Amino acid sequence: MSIELHDHYINDYVFVMDRLVDSARDVELLVKSGILESKLPDSEAAVEFINSLDLGPYFVQQKFVFHRSL
Repeated sequence: MSIELHDHYINDYVFVMDRLVDSARDVELLVKSGILESKLPDSEAAVEFINSLDLGPYFVQQKFVFHRSL
């Protein structure tokens, strides 16, 4: 399966993660749940990194996908 750029999967992921992560506690909960894996020095660094990825409103609703079964 190839992912085409027009599918916006990366954008969708960044959009969702930016909405989920507002504090170090959010990162810790996502890591503990196995949803997120971070190699950054601490949870606050992960918050800053994730929140820096969303640089503006670029949301393509008609192609928004959380999960697709194969």
